[in-house]
Amino acid sequence: MTEQELRQQVVAQARRWVGKKEANRTHREIIDVYNSIRPLPRGYRMSYTDPWCAAFVSAVGAVCGLTAVLLPECSCGAMIALYQRAGRWRKSDRSVQLQPGDLIFYDWDADGSSDHVGIVVEKRGSGFRLIEGNVGDEVAWRTVRPGTAHIRGFALPDYAAQIKQDK
Repeated sequence: MTEQELRQQVVAQARRWVGKKEANRTHREIIDVYNSIRPLPRGYRMSYTDPWCAAFVSAVGAVCGLTAVLLPECSCGAMIALYQRAGRWRKSDRSVQLQPGDLIFYDWDADGSSDHVGIVVEKRGSGFRLIEGNVGDEVAWRTVRPGTAHIRGFALPDYAAQIKQDK
């Protein structure tokens, strides 16, 4: 499988979950997948009422068999730390070239920590279209432009490393 095929596999799984929501409890599938990851990140078993945007990204990685690439965590801050340690973190900058399967982290309240994360699906004009978990308590679409004040930074998962590992 090529790097682009792995990225499209991630996007396809994220698309399958668009519309899952807390109101009808369909988001529980995502939480259950996250809770099945072994070892469970930090040993923390999520409840169905926890914030779940990072767990959504992690669950997508788990379903795709890519937990070595989409580094699993249920906290945005802890997930960023994993990507920093892996050398795969970039601060918000318009020059970063994002691809499908990359991650955008937000800092909505401008306190320097991340509050939310989404998966890049496609380039759209001068911005990007994403799928995010826990947007208004559901999996939904968002369009953003790099350099937007609320973007904290980007995680660039190492899909090429997965290909090398699989050979």
